[in-house]
Amino acid sequence: MTSQLEGSDASSGPDLEETRRTLAKYQRILGPNPEAAEDVRQLAERLEVADKDNKTLRLQLEESEAATNALYTEVEGLSKLYEDLDSKVKSKCFEIKDGELKLQRLITEVICITLKIGARPGVMC
Repeated sequence: MTSQLEGSDASSGPDLEETRRTLAKYQRILGPNPEAAEDVRQLAERLEVADKDNKTLRLQLEESEAATNALYTEVEGLSKLYEDLDSKVKSKCFEIKDGELKLQRLITEVICITLKIGARPGVMC
């Protein structure tokens, strides 16, 4: 008989240890009192509040992402406008430089003609 008891103790030892570990785990979560309904209710309320905060933060994140995307779109549009204006300014600068060269050439021609009219023979421009 004692050998049967010893055998049952040996086989129930791991089961008993597993049960104790499981009990300890639940006691850490719920506390030592099995009547922890109030604690569970408070945890549920805290979880609800945290969930509402999470939803609010997600909504704020979506709104800020939308605003950021709108800003990127605006920056892209402004960049294109800047490139167009920069190209026009460069073109106008080249036109002005070309105009200045033409004007300088005309001034030189006018001076040469004036000198030829009032100059002595043999003076070359």
